[in-house]
Amino acid sequence: MKLQWLDHDKDSRELFKEYSLSFKQMVFSGHPCYMVNNPLFKDATPVVLYDQQQVIGFFMFVEASDYTESLSNADEAIYIRGLSIDSKYQGQGYFKHVLNAIEQVARNKGKKYIVMTTNKLNKTAYQTFLHKGFEKYEPIGYYGYRQLLHFLKKRVVD
Repeated sequence: MKLQWLDHDKDSRELFKEYSLSFKQMVFSGHPCYMVNNPLFKDATPVVLYDQQQVIGFFMFVEASDYTESLSNADEAIYIRGLSIDSKYQGQGYFKHVLNAIEQVARNKGKKYIVMTTNKLNKTAYQTFLHKGFEKYEPIGYYGYRQLLHFLKKRVVD
């Protein structure tokens, strides 16, 4: 597995032209092209996970955000957004690699926590993150137009 940080100014269409997500996954996570090129997410660092030469997964991280501020030590957390695994590679164990990579990024940045949200309607993601050691740290909140979110965190350093 290899990680690559992307530059927002780079045209990502070619990189992600074969990357596929179900409609539901695109609603909950956003396609990587959308995430990288959306000016709302310019404060986030896009990261691509490769297996050999194939793009397998994607996520973005922010070292400070509205979501980390609710923690008592907001500077000790990174916020993850847009996490996805290409649908061609789902169910093959890559999710574990992406989570390990996120934990390593957090540690390398000197952070103690990973913070993320899941849409309340995305029960599969919510249960998966709980199973992987995340815990709910705030009541369900609203974001945007009628989106109910679970706020999750995971400690990566003692």
